[in-house]
Amino acid sequence: MELQYTTYTALLLFTTCLNIFLAWNIWKRQRISGSIYLFFIILAAALWSFTGALELASTTIATKILWGKISYIAITTVAPLWFLFTVTYSKNQFKVKKQQTILLLIIPTLTTLLAFTNEMHGLVWSGFSYLETSAGLIILYKHGIAAIISAIYSYALMIMGLIVIGQNLFREPSIYKQRGFLMVLAALIPLLSNLIYALGVSPFYFDPTPLALTITGILVFWSLFHYKLFDLVPPAYETLFSNMKSGVMVLDLNERIVDVNDSVKNIIGLGSSSVGEKVEDELDMWSEIHPIEGQNDAKMELKLENNPENRFLEICYNRIYTEGIPSGWLYIFEDISDRKIAEKELKESETRYRTIFENTGTAMIMIESNGMISLTNAEFLELTGFRREDVEGKMQLVDFVSEEERNTLMDYHHLRRSERGVAPRNYEFSFKDADGKIKHVLATVSIINNTDKSIASFMDFTELKETEMALKESERKYREFADMLPQTVFETDEHGNVTFFNDHAFKMFGYSQKDLEDGLNILEVIDENERQRSLDKFDKISQGDLSGDEYNAKHADGNNFPIILYSTPKCHDRKNQGFRGIIVDISDIKDVENELTKSLHEKEVLLQELHHRVKNNMQIISSLLSLQAAYTESHEVKTVLRDSQNRVQTMAIIHENLYSIDDFSRLEVSDYLESMVQSIVSSYSPEPEGIELEMSLEKVYLNLETALPLGLLVNEMVSNSMEHAFPRSGGKITLNLRSHGERYVLKVKDNGVGLPEDFDPLKTDSLGLQLINNLVKQIEGSLEVKSEDGAEFTVRFREIKYKERMTPIKTVPA
Repeated sequence: MELQYTTYTALLLFTTCLNIFLAWNIWKRQRISGSIYLFFIILAAALWSFTGALELASTTIATKILWGKISYIAITTVAPLWFLFTVTYSKNQFKVKKQQTILLLIIPTLTTLLAFTNEMHGLVWSGFSYLETSAGLIILYKHGIAAIISAIYSYALMIMGLIVIGQNLFREPSIYKQRGFLMVLAALIPLLSNLIYALGVSPFYFDPTPLALTITGILVFWSLFHYKLFDLVPPAYETLFSNMKSGVMVLDLNERIVDVNDSVKNIIGLGSSSVGEKVEDELDMWSEIHPIEGQNDAKMELKLENNPENRFLEICYNRIYTEGIPSGWLYIFEDISDRKIAEKELKESETRYRTIFENTGTAMIMIESNGMISLTNAEFLELTGFRREDVEGKMQLVDFVSEEERNTLMDYHHLRRSERGVAPRNYEFSFKDADGKIKHVLATVSIINNTDKSIASFMDFTELKETEMALKESERKYREFADMLPQTVFETDEHGNVTFFNDHAFKMFGYSQKDLEDGLNILEVIDENERQRSLDKFDKISQGDLSGDEYNAKHADGNNFPIILYSTPKCHDRKNQGFRGIIVDISDIKDVENELTKSLHEKEVLLQELHHRVKNNMQIISSLLSLQAAYTESHEVKTVLRDSQNRVQTMAIIHENLYSIDDFSRLEVSDYLESMVQSIVSSYSPEPEGIELEMSLEKVYLNLETALPLGLLVNEMVSNSMEHAFPRSGGKITLNLRSHGERYVLKVKDNGVGLPEDFDPLKTDSLGLQLINNLVKQIEGSLEVKSEDGAEFTVRFREIKYKERMTPIKTVPA
């Protein structure tokens, strides 16, 4: 390919190389916002310069048109890339979406495609002419509608980019304004040169835009190396500098104010008018915050004097370096008045908290994230027996627990910080004090909000634990004792549901522990026909009736058997909480009882028959005595026979009474005595109306051992009155029997002739009186005799105990 070389061609090739170098440097700074767009801008400028150089150097029209078509790749994309760079690099930090980038590149892409196919439609250029110049053959294009639209579109994007830069230019601090002007100038030069060429007023026959882009590249190169264009992004600096709530002041080495932000005016009253002035002339506090010689940075707090608001400032300064050489100072002012107030309130709150912490009455500690105890109160020190200085900052909670529980507490500690809500808030553990004594404590641990610290409180329940253990031991012994008993031991709740059965209960009724857990009711062990009676009985038990009752029990298999149920209410705070009691299986007892009943009935029949026969025999004896008396004329013999007959009759009456009663062990003596006395009186007087009987007999029950001698005693006393008290006419006999506790008093009195003056009941030859004395001794009583208006006999006695009448036969070993 034949080429022609000119100075302009060489200049364009140099620009190409320069732009490639710039693009390479920018590529290395891809982390900077907007750098990728600037990279493609410079790369497009390099392509534009390169194609422009080759178009000038080409000697044929076809070759020149080819390079012109290729140049449209750069011509159409520079403006969209410029716009994307400005909006991304601006302080707005606008993030361009992929779809928006595609939309911006639609017209450039279409224009480029139309340029490569222009021969088919002529929309980019409708024709061209060529001109021979000193620079060689130059083609002059007649632009079509597509080229015009593309140019307008490109100018619009360039102008919009300039507007964005211009807006930021006025907001930039002074140290960045020169850099901003260079950016505007770099954009205006190619824009104006291309506009002049497009309007046809250019003194050159060729497009000077690639050459203008060379100047743009030089300006960008200058900004890159002199102003460090990408070392500190102006928009980012501006955003940070202007929007900081803290006041910022920049000084040069001569302590002149280089720049201030808006916040510094509100904090220390220093405005933008102070820029360029000496700081000591603008700031009264300068002498207090002046950099200390030899220090590159410092931080201090300062209270503003003569200020009614008592404002506090925190001031930081740092030395600024440019390429390793000190170039000024950066001051940051922060109003910490609110923080000071908060710190004061915090201290007051901490004081209050410490007061509460120390006076809760509960052992408490504060635990740091590493497990170290940082704070203790007096109760905790009393609980542990340690001194405060030995615990705080030196010991962990796990130091107070056994090896077995240490890992568990450590796991809780970490879980409480990594997965809040997982670790238990309350738990028990064994606590070891300074003397090595083990205590049982309940710990309550909570994380302090917005911190990794936790508060733990401890309740010493050692005594309660020991009581609980003693209670468990007592319950164990109670169960063991209950399980040893051959009877059912049970407890129920207030609804009658069984809460406890001993081992024998399960065997007796055939139920299991699962039946209890399923809600077995105590009424279920009672036969259905007797449940209402047992329910009524439980109501009576609640009212204090603790007697036992017999029921028919029901086994789980349906079989019935007799029981006795004893129960007592379980009360708490005077409220019935259920029942506890004992159930005795009386099946064997019932069997024995039935056998005894049968045996007793047989013996009862036998005894009744025996008494009947004895009574009949005595009646026969009495009849024989009566017949014998009829065959004698002797009054004395008749009297003796009659007395004997009365005595036999007295004993016969007792046996007659015993025959007619069920209880052979005791006899109601009033009826017996009354019947006997009437019989005696009748035996002496066929017409008893001559003798008046007055009997006041209390119903007294005596055993046979006492009743028989008492009957004979009354027989002798009444017989004595009938024989001796009334020789001429009738009279009155009074019989009185009373009980006084365990003692009894018998009185027999008549209103007859009375006893002789020298009468001594102990010294008498009368058989009757001798019998009276012997009978009184037999019942272990005492006899008192009076003779006032007749004879009066008073006997005081007790019921004598049963005495064996037969001596057991002793078996002599062979």
